Amino acid sequence: MTRVLSGVVLLALAVAVVWWAPAWLFLVAAEVVLLLAFVEYRAIAGATGVAVPHVAGAATALTAAAFSATVTGASTQAPLDAVLMSAFVALSGLAMAGWQGGPSGVVTGAAAIFPAMYLGLPIGAMVAVRETAGREALFLMMLTVFVSDTAQYYSGRAFGRRLLAPAISPKKTIEGA
Repeated sequence: MTRVLSGVVLLALAVAVVWWAPAWLFLVAAEVVLLLAFVEYRAIAGATGVAVPHVAGAATALTAAAFSATVTGASTQAPLDAVLMSAFVALSGLAMAGWQGGPSGVVTGAAAIFPAMYLGLPIGAMVAVRETAGREALFLMMLTVFVSDTAQYYSGRAFGRRLLAPAISPKKTIEGA
């Protein structure tokens, strides 16, 4: 019951921020969500023995912010390609600086740049969609994801037999996915 109630509260908060927040506040909210997602990613990577440097969080936040005209106050976005290339070079260099042979340097470098791609780009795209196409377009995108996730959950509960990823999500099934 707690999970359902917290989901309803978070959904209401998300709708309120998407619908009524000014662009700068929406960007701040997106960056807070991104920070929480990065902390979770870092914990998951750490559980597998891969250390993700803190600075990767800054690169991830800058990646998302590069999509927003709110950052510069101009009508054009910051150069996303420059942000991604700089992040790649800096994070790879950082990984190589601590490398002591073996495959760990490549793994650490990949794990450090991955959140900018996996977290920063989608969150940044949400910011850009809201700024360029409007709150209605972003709300439709979010509604589509919510309905899809809900349908996957209930179909997995009803028909699911084979677990998809028991270590990460113990009740998610292949049939539900």
